[in-house]
Order: sequence, then structure tokens, then C-alpha cells
Amino acid sequence: MHTVTKTVRRLASLLAAGALAAALLVAGQIGQAPPAQALSGSSFNAGNLISNSVFTNTGSMTTAQVQSFLNAKGAACTTTSTHTCLKDYTQTTTTPSDQNQHCAPYSPAKNETAAAIIVKVAKACNVNPEVILVTLQKEQGLVTSTAPTTTAYKIAMGFGCPDTAPCNTEYYGFFNQVFRAARQFDVYRTNPNIFNYAAGRTSNVPYNPKSSCGSAPVTMANWATAALYDYTPYQPNAAALANLGGTGDSCSSYGNRNFWVYFTTWFGSTQVQETTVNVTVTSTAGQPLSGVAVAFYKAGTTTASVTKPASTATTAADGTATVVLQKGTYKAAFVAASGTTITGPPGPSDLPSMTTWAGGTTSAADATVITAGTAIRQSLPVTIATWQAPAKS
Repeated sequence: MHTVTKTVRRLASLLAAGALAAALLVAGQIGQAPPAQALSGSSFNAGNLISNSVFTNTGSMTTAQVQSFLNAKGAACTTTSTHTCLKDYTQTTTTPSDQNQHCAPYSPAKNETAAAIIVKVAKACNVNPEVILVTLQKEQGLVTSTAPTTTAYKIAMGFGCPDTAPCNTEYYGFFNQVFRAARQFDVYRTNPNIFNYAAGRTSNVPYNPKSSCGSAPVTMANWATAALYDYTPYQPNAAALANLGGTGDSCSSYGNRNFWVYFTTWFGSTQVQETTVNVTVTSTAGQPLSGVAVAFYKAGTTTASVTKPASTATTAADGTATVVLQKGTYKAAFVAASGTTITGPPGPSDLPSMTTWAGGTTSAADATVITAGTAIRQSLPVTIATWQAPAKS
């Protein structure tokens, strides 16, 4: 089953009804993207909408950060007896019937907030929560809507809503939509040969459901980009790219354009979410320590994944090391003499406080003597909220 958006069809029906003003009012999810003063349509790369690493950066936002984001974007929305703002939305979740193979087990709970659902599904299905937020916006405008409708929640992610038929009622419901869509992305990843688009494959991608609008070949740079086209199988034409904050012409489609615009405007580059952290390891006497292995682990790291740290580096002669970290929240940094094996993340009892590392450099008072063959474990509660994109060549 193709799972695609109905953006073009919805816009066409509104215009056909003579409701241009109404169409523009809801153009956030139909044609109009957010103001994109710093963006240019010439920067849109049809073959590389988003990198695999950014698409799967499950730790990019915590539940608290998603809630703050929804509060900010939905500041103009007030929940009333007739509608519930996304920032205030809650739902009692259930155990998904088909989570196996593509998602880790989801633990249902009573009255979960939209933020909690987004983050829990993101982690279970290995999808960046920012991808979910952007999809909610480009499909139904839920993030910024001032009066979300019941229907908008029923088909929040556009899952099961093909252009050629009504939405499938089996997939109705906010949680159902978020989970099914996130799971579907992994279905695309693991079964590329049964879908229209796949990494490394060049395919003709139409501009619009109308065949008369034509198509153009696109080489998919990675599976994440292919998955977005499998989900929404259209690319923006020149008219849509010439007016990133509005509509194009009768052959324009906006789903993947708006995904790129919303993501870039709200969260930064779709290609890299990294920051450079400079670490200095010294003895308690303030002497630099060389040959020290430094490993950063994201919040929620388990013993099973401890052999795969987020990033590692070894200190130079002056005790410094440069570590590149993905956007996210890091629970701990482990430092050990070179060659030492770190067998697992420590429990709370052996995580001494080391808050000064939030800025990247320890002070002598907080540093610990590194002795050969001994693993030194330090806590590092630090959130990487921004990142530095690499210089363009």
C-alpha cells in the first residue's frame, strides 16, 4: 500500500469550490510553508531531502523539549470546548498490534501528552522526533493550528490517505497515525525493492498526481530520502520552488518541499546535526593527560549498546580532544586510559557530579586522575541544542 499525502488533492478541491481565501488560511499544510527568508529554492536538492543520520537521530529532542516547542509554536492556540490544541492534547495509548520487526515495544500509558507520544514513538521506531513534528505540520498543520479539527487528529500524519481514495478508517487516531507512519518509514528502509523509490536508484518522480504535469528523474542519495518519496511520491516543480513561502502553479505539489522548508526553518540542516565539543582532561594537579579515551553516551544508553558510543576521541599531548556530537542529550561521558575496556554504563551510585563539562572543559577541581588500566566514569548532563554545519566546499 502506498501511503501518501493528499496535499494536492485538498488544494485542488478547495480552489474548485471557489474557496481561495480558505485555502490560503490553511496553506501551512497545503501549499504555503513558513517564512523562509534564509532559504532559496535553488538550495533544494530533490535527491537528498534528508540524511540517514538526521532522519534517525532519535535523541534530538526530549519530551520536555518537544512540549516546549509545541507550547511556543502553538502559543496562539487556546483549547476550548470545540477544539484541543496539540500542546494540550492527551490520549490513552494502547499496545500496537504490529510493532514487531520494525519498532521496539511501545509501553502504553493513560493520558499521554502529544509530546510524550512523539518522543516514545520516535525512540521505538528509530525516527527523529523532529521528523514526526514536521510531518504533523506538513500534513495537517497541527503544530501551529489555532483550532485543530477532530479530522486533523484522525489523519494527523496523512497515513493511509492516498490521493486516489478516501483515508482508511483503520488508521484513524493521533497515536495510531504517529506510530503507523513512523513504523512505515522502517518498512520502506528494510524493503526497498518492493517500493517505487530506493537509495541509489534513479526514478522518474512526478510533479503532481496529474500525469500531464510531467516528471523528472531523481537519483535517491539515501534510504531516508527514498522513504519520503515513497510516503509522498511527488517533487516540487520550479514554480513551487520559486515561492517557498506560498503556492506555485496548477502543477505544483508541496509535501516534500514543505518537509524540507519546515525542517530547515525549525531545526536547521537536514543533512547534519552536529556540534564540535572541545574536551580537556587534566589531573587534579592541573597537568594535561594524553592518550586518554573519551566516550560520550546519549541519555537512555543501555548495557547492550554501550559498545556503540555516540562519539569517541583520544586526548593529545596537551590533554585536549575534539569530539563531534549529534544534536541530542548526553547522559554520560566516560574517560579511561587508552586501551581500557568500558564494560557498561554506571548506575547512579558511581556517577559523580561533573557539571562544568557542560561548557566542554573541566576545571582542576572536577578533574580526576587517570591511572593506567582503570576506567574513570563521569556524569555529563549536557544538551546539544545547536550544531555547526560543515563549511561548503
